Amino acid sequence: MRATTQADMLRANKAMAVVFGALLVLLLAAGIAALRATQNLHRAEAAEASSRERLANAYLAQARAMRAAAEPGRRLAALTAISNAAAASVLNSIGWEMAAAWRYLN
Repeated sequence: MRATTQADMLRANKAMAVVFGALLVLLLAAGIAALRATQNLHRAEAAEASSRERLANAYLAQARAMRAAAEPGRRLAALTAISNAAAASVLNSIGWEMAAAWRYLN
């Protein structure tokens, strides 16, 4: 009777080894997926920051062009573009652009 008990225990141990092996594989796959998700998040955040900076620079270029134009309402348009640039990103040159556009209002 003892032989059947040892055989049963051996089968049970094999089954437990398979279950634990499958669990280990699942945990490893979850860890790899989490790592890739974190990398993708960092890459997306960097791309968003870059695009916001490009958008702010485009608004500043628009403000400079408006100040140089000889059209009515150019000062207000320049200030609006600067405001949009400030909303898009925090750049050091926004203050100088605001001062330059404000000088033309007075």
